[in-house]
Amino acid sequence: MKIDGDFVECGTGKGLMMSAVLDSLPNWNTSVKRLLLFDTFSPFGIDPSSGRNLEEHGIRGTYASNIEEVAQNFSEWQRVELIQGFLPETLAQGKIEKIAFLHVDLNHAPAEIAVVRALWPSIQRGGIMLLDDYAQVQQQNDAMNQLAQDLSFEILTTASGQGIVVKS
Repeated sequence: MKIDGDFVECGTGKGLMMSAVLDSLPNWNTSVKRLLLFDTFSPFGIDPSSGRNLEEHGIRGTYASNIEEVAQNFSEWQRVELIQGFLPETLAQGKIEKIAFLHVDLNHAPAEIAVVRALWPSIQRGGIMLLDDYAQVQQQNDAMNQLAQDLSFEILTTASGQGIVVKS
């Protein structure tokens, strides 16, 4: 909470990750930070090659049924904004200036790279970026490793397969 900037999640699903984060921050409602949640808020899986919803594969348990369900999950916290649509196209709607924490979980390497490239300048020094599928999906691992070289950052791999970046 000491790093200036908002919390941003790209790929929210039902909101399990960020509701756990907010639950661990007892002073969230008295802070000035915003939480921006970007997602299609659709119950369907994502095609890893196109990045589009796979309606023919049926509803996935970790995806939201609709945006109202996710809004209800975050109703106890203030300054939570849900932005519906495909990324990176919807980023401008968030009017993001500074980021303290970024969680990226789009299940589609090209979209994740585009989002990180667009948001990297806004992540503050000491800000944290969590890459959900970093070590679990080879395409995302390769793409993020190349981006890390391009933007000069290092990725710490966790035992769960997530990647953590602290901007220096």
